[in-house]
Amino acid sequence: MSILVDINGTIANDGRPIKKTVQFLATVTEDIYVISGSHISRKPEYEALLSRLGIGYVDIILNPVDQDTDKTFKINMAKTIPNLTLAIDNNPKIIKAYTDMGINAIFPKDL
Repeated sequence: MSILVDINGTIANDGRPIKKTVQFLATVTEDIYVISGSHISRKPEYEALLSRLGIGYVDIILNPVDQDTDKTFKINMAKTIPNLTLAIDNNPKIIKAYTDMGINAIFPKDL
């Protein structure tokens, strides 16, 4: 079982943790995949953030190109996650897209 969780606005806002998400992730036993539509050049910044927050993860998935939209990138990547059972994101369009794919998707406020 796997969980896909967005970074910006879901795990943290401007480096400040979103407590509900961080607390939830501390309790799960599923594999955690962290995703962002941000460019891959931000990977060291996100690795440091996740380490500081104590969030373990299988992979950080970041956008290798600037042309893909956030939605397109996240949907395409969600298809590659094994046994994906839950997605957490703060964007209503992304939540709807995940739900349309048959993935249980929720907002951080609903954790």
